[in-house]
Amino acid sequence: MQAAQPRARFQAKLAGSSGIGAAFGGIENLTRTMALELTGTGVRVVCLRTAANPDTRTIQDSADTVGTMMNLTKEQVLASLDQSTWLKVSPHTEDTANGAVLLASDRARMMTGTVHNATAGICTD
Repeated sequence: MQAAQPRARFQAKLAGSSGIGAAFGGIENLTRTMALELTGTGVRVVCLRTAANPDTRTIQDSADTVGTMMNLTKEQVLASLDQSTWLKVSPHTEDTANGAVLLASDRARMMTGTVHNATAGICTD
């Protein structure tokens, strides 16, 4: 008799994610090329990269859908998102807003043509 296989753990990296990955890459490349094009105008162009913010309606709805498909609770799906980051916590909208405030401030005045990574380690550079 063969032992039962453990249920697959939900992972933030899903099959079929190539399209969204390509779109995000395009946005990041647009950031760099716009910064180059706007050189000398005094305009800075910076991309803020974040991960799924579990306190948003979109991620809450997605967690419900994924949970139903995988026979998991929404809480299990959201906990799995947390565990997929190096910091073991997902960024929330307040964290994303704080990143935007930093980038818009004089403290980031030397940043342009770059991507500010605020993903809690889910995506590395």
